[in-house]
Amino acid sequence: MGAKLVTVAMRQALEDLKALLIDAGLKDGSALTDEEVKSAKDVLFWRVVVVNTDAAKKETYVTYNIMSAEPVNYQDGKPRSYDVTAVVNVFTRKEDIGDLLVAINTAAETHNWSFDLREALSYNPQLAFYAHTFELRKWV
Repeated sequence: MGAKLVTVAMRQALEDLKALLIDAGLKDGSALTDEEVKSAKDVLFWRVVVVNTDAAKKETYVTYNIMSAEPVNYQDGKPRSYDVTAVVNVFTRKEDIGDLLVAINTAAETHNWSFDLREALSYNPQLAFYAHTFELRKWV
């Protein structure tokens, strides 16, 4: 196996993150029309941010993104793998979403990502949202 480009590793990581969120029972909000987003009963997810105000009005939604991709596992001075760090944010108006968090944690482990708390639970009183922030890591 030769050198791997960071852009290839990032694309692989993003595809895997999307797959693990789907495996956790979430639905890809970016694949839906605005009307479908508005009427969806499932927990939806987006990369980086929600796409419109209807999406932001959901009771619970998830965003994710890659924060870094550090080269590791070199061969002939070129990286063969990257240590990818991603963040998954769960925004909710509910006080207890334990089942959802367990589902995401379990799916992350199934996809060989580490899953750790990145920040303490926070609450935004203006938006009436709790924010759960997790850090995931994997060699890609």
